[in-house]
Amino acid sequence: MSGYPLQKRLRAQRLGRLMQQARQPVKAGRSYTRFVKTMRLILPMAALLVMAVVMAWPKMEQSITPLTPESVSQTPQTVTQNELINPRFEGADLQNNPYVLIAQRATQSAQNPDILLLESPSGDITLGAEEKLAITAQKGTYRQNASKLLLEGQVRLMHSNGYIMDTNRLSIDIKAQESRTDQPVTISGPAAALKATGMDARNSEGLIIFTGPATLILKERLEGL
Repeated sequence: MSGYPLQKRLRAQRLGRLMQQARQPVKAGRSYTRFVKTMRLILPMAALLVMAVVMAWPKMEQSITPLTPESVSQTPQTVTQNELINPRFEGADLQNNPYVLIAQRATQSAQNPDILLLESPSGDITLGAEEKLAITAQKGTYRQNASKLLLEGQVRLMHSNGYIMDTNRLSIDIKAQESRTDQPVTISGPAAALKATGMDARNSEGLIIFTGPATLILKERLEGL
């Protein structure tokens, strides 16, 4: 019987520690924190992809030449009226990070010249010495005047630290530096996994909101538990 009060006190102390930790922000590990930061690169990456295609249009229109079927099949990158086939762009951003952007086809809409249609757009950018970010989608639609890009079909963002984000549609407002989707979002990686019904990212505020119901699973043990 003498040990019962001690056991009760120990239990109360442990409960107090748990309640104190519950009131504190949860830290999910360095790699997860890095991933949250790299999520904000979706907008700059999409902007690079779009700007590379837009910059190619004046050169394309000045160099239109008749092409035979044989020359098209033998040339890895060719130009036709209002269309780029297998475009590939290489360059560096303002921080001198090198990037590569490719697509199977980039076409100007015949019904609305303001719209650019991208087939299988993808790109990757090297961040510093060790990090790399890549984005892929089945298709993209860019409205030039509004500076809005819609990526659709198996949209995937991959980071070299092991995190992958998947969704089926991603709408990007380049001027407002905002990105959102009302489609299910899944994220998996070394320290955490997340499922949500949508996402709202505001790059200018450094804010990413995952709409619910959402589930976050932390794979790293919290200190003190």
